[in-house]
Amino acid sequence: MEPGEEFEPEEAAELAQQPPQELARRRPQAHGTGGNAFLALVSIVLFAYAIWWRQEKIEVGYCGVGGLGM
Repeated sequence: MEPGEEFEPEEAAELAQQPPQELARRRPQAHGTGGNAFLALVSIVLFAYAIWWRQEKIEVGYCGVGGLGM
């Protein structure tokens, strides 16, 4: 019900007789399904890139030992 909505006496009596759960029946909302899927996709892509980058470092032979690689 919206504020300011008025009912005829018959409608008001009918609403008063209904149980509260029937008055407040609402459609459930899905929260954050698109955002969670996007976050999972970005995480997978970053993880795959990190694995590829590490493998490339190992193949080249650079392990990060010795400072700036001089």
